[in-house]
Amino acid sequence: MINYLPNLLTIFRFFLVYPIVICIFEAQFVLAIGFFILAGVSDFLDGYYARKLEAISEFGMIADPIADKTLVIGTLISLAIVGKIDLWLAYIILGRDMIAIVGFILSSVLLSPYKVKTHFSGKAYTTFLLIFLGVTILSSAEIFNNSILNLSIIFLLIVSIFLSLVDYLRDPGMKLMRKIF
Repeated sequence: MINYLPNLLTIFRFFLVYPIVICIFEAQFVLAIGFFILAGVSDFLDGYYARKLEAISEFGMIADPIADKTLVIGTLISLAIVGKIDLWLAYIILGRDMIAIVGFILSSVLLSPYKVKTHFSGKAYTTFLLIFLGVTILSSAEIFNNSILNLSIIFLLIVSIFLSLVDYLRDPGMKLMRKIF
């Protein structure tokens, strides 16, 4: 039973998206940050226990990144809709993620067998994005607001978007282009 813990935590993270989105729409930002932190803790724990218990599963390898993307995209779109994130920035973030998702799907189909290669720039992007979303919720809750820090995080986020796109275009992008053309 304990070997199912990582997958249960991943499923739990899926269910946390709904209360986060509702709290953002209802301007309950303190609750939203609580759920957001809980989702982050569940993400950390599911990875930790999957490795520690040697309970890495095919379900987890597919569901974990989908749960993460669902959490991030749901939070991002909700914050943009209520006016806490500028639309231009939301479009850039969503555009980058769409390129990555389409690239993954095409690579899985056209470069069979395809193994996902994690780039440092992608991890940096995810880190800065999660920090940006967390800080945005915190400042919306009027718990924390530092304009210089907010602008610095946005700058680092945009730089990491650009660098991760360059890395994705190199690999698997170049392999895909050779396969398509």
